[in-house]
Amino acid sequence: MKPAKCVLLMCLLFSAACAASSRVPQDVYLANQGKKELLKGNYSQAEADLLVALDLNPNNPRALVYLGEVYEKMGKEDKSRQMYQRALDLDPTSLEAHRLEGRPLIEAANVPVGESPPLMREDSDGDGVRDADDLCPGTPKDATVNAVGCWAVVFGTGKWDLKPEDYSILEEVVFILKSNPDLKLTVEGHTDDRGLERQNQRISELRARKIWKYLTDKSIETDRVKWVGYGFSRPRFSNATPEGRAQNRRVEFTPVD
Repeated sequence: MKPAKCVLLMCLLFSAACAASSRVPQDVYLANQGKKELLKGNYSQAEADLLVALDLNPNNPRALVYLGEVYEKMGKEDKSRQMYQRALDLDPTSLEAHRLEGRPLIEAANVPVGESPPLMREDSDGDGVRDADDLCPGTPKDATVNAVGCWAVVFGTGKWDLKPEDYSILEEVVFILKSNPDLKLTVEGHTDDRGLERQNQRISELRARKIWKYLTDKSIETDRVKWVGYGFSRPRFSNATPEGRAQNRRVEFTPVD
């Protein structure tokens, strides 16, 4: 085939692909994006995508179901049931294929607002992550936690220096410690699983030590905070994805009984 004909054919194929993609309604695209963020545990981003989808099309039952799941994960029970009920009003079959924690979502949709359905889970430490999903139970009040309920600062690959956005979390730690004089913490350093074990152990220790020094420099007594490094031995997220590895490069603040 001549080069000119090849170029023309490629242009035609590209135009056809663009035309096909343009036929996907924007609200459907955003609903799918919201579902992807929900599955990743990025609940705030999922909520944002789904709210825009519903702004474009308030009668999208799939977007309502996914938003209900997001609110369920965020612990907003009344909002969750409202989304499910709206979805049922639009499509009585919309919840039949959807399940959360192994139970049909319709169980939550059919319980009156103000009551606690079997689907809703306890949140013993009040951090917004239900006990069934909380990998770090017992975080103190007002602590900002991640998707699995852990109070943490994350780091770049091979890094232990602090970023500008880290200081708000560290100041929160200082404030909570000073507001709770009996509270003691272990500052735990962690890494992802890339690289040699010995190198990762050292990096985890440097991360923990960096945070420990920041806290003690802020007049937190040394007998109230200790530090330890665990290398890559204690991941909270899957190291199979870049997002999981990024969350595993962390320092966690763990209350000491």
